Amino acid sequence: MDLIFGIPIWKLDSVSFDDKKITEEIFNAQRSDPDGIKLSNVGGYHSGNDFSTPLVDEYIKSRLEGEGGLNFPHKVTGRWANINQKGDSNRPHNHGVMGLSGVLFVTEAPGLVLYNPAKECLLELNLPSSHIINGKPGEIVVFPSTILHWVEPSKSDDPRITVAFNIRVNI
Repeated sequence: MDLIFGIPIWKLDSVSFDDKKITEEIFNAQRSDPDGIKLSNVGGYHSGNDFSTPLVDEYIKSRLEGEGGLNFPHKVTGRWANINQKGDSNRPHNHGVMGLSGVLFVTEAPGLVLYNPAKECLLELNLPSSHIINGKPGEIVVFPSTILHWVEPSKSDDPRITVAFNIRVNI
């Protein structure tokens, strides 16, 4: 766990991540719901909130419960996939008071921006207004669900694929 803006952020490294199989699993799931839903996405694909695939679910569980993971009672709830093509992005949003939110980076995924909640202190204390995470395949980042965040427009010709999820804590 690290502290960014004085709040806890977990960045879990990739361990035995099979990006080819997981990417294939996500694209297969997308074919069963090709329209997805429109929430924070600007272009791109956003699956329904009940997105669940065996390989993705097992990988997330193994990382959250493995070494360096969350060492307190928790349960992953709602999962959804995002597939952004060149120019696609996600608008600023948060996940309410759920507890924690997480992102599994399936592909190279630069541009996840976390916004500093201490807005009024930024100038006085010379604090950064945001923190950018450039995810690598298999990495997971976990942060408080109330943190405002967004995804910058993709600059890559390859799809930017992530799976986002919420985590209830101390259940």
